[in-house]
Amino acid sequence: ALADADGLVLTTDVVLQAVRTRATRRELVDELMQAGYAVQEPNGLITARRPREYMKATTRQERNRHTLIILSENNDRWAIYEGIQKASKLKPGTLGAIRDAFYHAQVANLGPGQHYRAVDGTLTRK
Repeated sequence: ALADADGLVLTTDVVLQAVRTRATRRELVDELMQAGYAVQEPNGLITARRPREYMKATTRQERNRHTLIILSENNDRWAIYEGIQKASKLKPGTLGAIRDAFYHAQVANLGPGQHYRAVDGTLTRK
């Protein structure tokens, strides 16, 4: 349950809808992360990993589906970041801080074996 706190407005319709749709997609994102097909990036978004094994192990249709999952996830993340910034009336420069806080929370919640890119650019497994 989200609640507004410390001057941050989290309970707008836009943010709450993005959180709900992310929750319904969570298992799919976890599967991609666990398989090593997606990675949490320091910018608060996830990106596809396309190692040679991925291309051999998946069909074109599966790769298209994975891309759609990642795009949808990132669109919701943007809605959350910008929704918080706008509703909280924060300066434009604070968007980076919101994304950074989200990145650290996401990394902390990754499951064993899931990938993330460290701030220094190193690809790491939890």
